[in-house]
Amino acid sequence: MLSGRLRTRPQTAAPYENAGLLRGLAGHARSVAFAAAVLMGCLAAVACSGGQAAAPACGQSHVSIVRENRAAVVFREGGGVYGCLRGGRPLALVRGPSRLTLLRLAGHFAAVAWFLTDPGGGGSTEELDVFDLSNGRGSEVSAWDRSSPGAFPDAVITPRGSIAWIERTPILPQIYRCPRVSCVGGTRHAARLDRGNAIAVHSLRLRGTRISWLSGGRRRTSSLR
Repeated sequence: MLSGRLRTRPQTAAPYENAGLLRGLAGHARSVAFAAAVLMGCLAAVACSGGQAAAPACGQSHVSIVRENRAAVVFREGGGVYGCLRGGRPLALVRGPSRLTLLRLAGHFAAVAWFLTDPGGGGSTEELDVFDLSNGRGSEVSAWDRSSPGAFPDAVITPRGSIAWIERTPILPQIYRCPRVSCVGGTRHAARLDRGNAIAVHSLRLRGTRISWLSGGRRRTSSLR
């Protein structure tokens, strides 16, 4: 079932802040098993480093860079995915047993989808978040309980933090958008732009402040400010 949309959870940009744990505990509260699974991943990371997780420098040479631009870097290190401004402090975007399923980076904003399966048999969930890497604030945009990844096949994000995305729901694919004020630090709801099986789920495009997608073989457009 679809969880609540646009539940804002401010986060600090302290190194190795476990964003996955915060999402598991505060964002969903679906089951103790989910929280325990994420916590086990976090404790394992700490134990392997002698009780203290060593923060990677932002985009240092030995890490695996996933995506970068002039303002920011997203990289993998020690099983986690981190984002930071160049020369800044890293923020954990995906930690523990969670799996990165989608990443978009524009300016200092990152859109991240991650998938988590409870090893105790409590089910699985996939979540789409937006992070402002300049201040460490992050918000859950949407989340689904599902048995396999693929709830968010495509997304675009602007350098101002506005986002549009496609949700592959149990009923019909749907397209949503929300401006920065809604996605990071606001309370307004996302607007649904389209729905139906005619949507090509990997067809979202962004040009300036205009987005487009294919539906029934025809390209449709809308604004994203």
